[in-house]
Amino acid sequence: MLFTSEMFDMYQRYAAFKRWHFETLEYFPSEIGGLRHASASIGGSETYRHVKFEGGVHRIQRVPKTEKRVRIHTNAMTVAMLPQPTEINLAINPKDLRTDTKRASGDGGQHVNTTDSAVRIVHLPKAVSECQQESSQLKKSWL
Repeated sequence: MLFTSEMFDMYQRYAAFKRWHFETLEYFPSEIGGLRHASASIGGSETYRHVKFEGGVHRIQRVPKTEKRVRIHTNAMTVAMLPQPTEINLAINPKDLRTDTKRASGDGGQHVNTTDSAVRIVHLPKAVSECQQESSQLKKSWL
């Protein structure tokens, strides 16, 4: 957690050095010092180009300042760098969509074969998208 705290501070100082916008979104310090989990938003000129390879597991072997017996510890932390997607204008013609509903089969009660419990939306010119996460017909009333 000490290593994670030092790395978070390093990213924050680097963003200040590059004159980027740095906003802390989440910051959960640990009870014994250090940082348990954090997330930040960094923005500015060519930000992602400079930080995209920082993503992954960072590992260090050292004697931490809290170690009394001078033993080497291995510390690791994970960094995820996600680019902010740009907005796009997407127009789908409703005539290009076909909506199919499905019913469960087999045992399961008196309504199992009479209630539509899955939805498939087919974009006729391109691809298929399917969702079967909810079993409640009421939650699917948006169809």
